[in-house]
Amino acid sequence: MFTLTENLLFVTSCFITYINTTDHKGIVDAIEKIQSTDVGNQRSNEGGFQSKVIHSPNFDNSATADLFNNVIYPAAGMVAESWSLPSKMDKVGYWYNVNYKYSSNREHTHPNSFLSGVYYVKVPQNSGNIIFLRANSEHDKMEFIHNKISEEDLQIDNNRINTEHWYTPVEGMLILFPGHLSHYVRQNLTSEIDDRRISLSFNFY
Repeated sequence: MFTLTENLLFVTSCFITYINTTDHKGIVDAIEKIQSTDVGNQRSNEGGFQSKVIHSPNFDNSATADLFNNVIYPAAGMVAESWSLPSKMDKVGYWYNVNYKYSSNREHTHPNSFLSGVYYVKVPQNSGNIIFLRANSEHDKMEFIHNKISEEDLQIDNNRINTEHWYTPVEGMLILFPGHLSHYVRQNLTSEIDDRRISLSFNFY
């Protein structure tokens, strides 16, 4: 008998926490104000609204400033320390996303960012998972593994061999991830035509 020790060579991680608050009115009001005067950006979003990027320390409203100061900045500091990066990542750009029914976000990365993230302000049921993808260079070389799994009609969920990983968002959920990590967001398929998923996305650079 022998002991086999797993050594992690290259690790790509997401970091998640949940904020116990039900009051996002200040942020929602700010987003609606921006929407009333700004056509927004068209980047990864397929439908819906994506605001222009806002750069700290010029926060557009006090509720978002409090969220950064009390939650996002400290969480980013913890990640930076675990990565042995400079502990003070204080340059951040953020934007708001409003995904109405049938809106989605196509696959993309956040170039030139140490750390990226998303905070969920409003999440109707069945409004779209966020999907993270293994790099294409690895995905292609692992194709034979997944062909074998498919041939044998197996259902395997193991992050050592999976080519994608997903999270179902809930209100108050914060996800931090490396900016180079490719991801997309599935369609909002909520039952209510006028319901919307609202999130705050950001990059530390």
